[in-house]
Amino acid sequence: TDTFEKTILEPTKRFVKAVQARGTKFVSHCCGAVDPFVPYMVEEIGFDAIEIQTNLNDLPGILEKYGDRVTVKHAVKSEIVYDPDTTEEQIRAIARDIVDTYGAHVVPGSGVVMGISSGFENIYYALEDEIYTYSKSRYEGLRAK
Repeated sequence: TDTFEKTILEPTKRFVKAVQARGTKFVSHCCGAVDPFVPYMVEEIGFDAIEIQTNLNDLPGILEKYGDRVTVKHAVKSEIVYDPDTTEEQIRAIARDIVDTYGAHVVPGSGVVMGISSGFENIYYALEDEIYTYSKSRYEGLRAK
């Protein structure tokens, strides 16, 4: 983090503030294990959203600490959504688990944004449908306060 602080932090802050000054939200895509940099991303730079590798970072910890200040994009592991042997039942169970684990009822703020992709239509549409249908039933009757 020392090198980051000395070389990249200040220019990044200026760039992000300039983007936001134009009325645009700033979404950052960051590959790798970026846990040590999340405090900078949220507290100092002010990213509006981060797209990180959820299998390499502590997503529950990040959401617990920063979920009310930054939106996090989540995606199902590619080895699942690009596996032709993944069944519709498996993908629907994964979708329900995502809603239960990362939905707005658990995470302060917006919950997570879900990235949906697959090389197979049946998996893609089952994931999309189950997230929508299950979320709709899960949040039925709840109103923002």
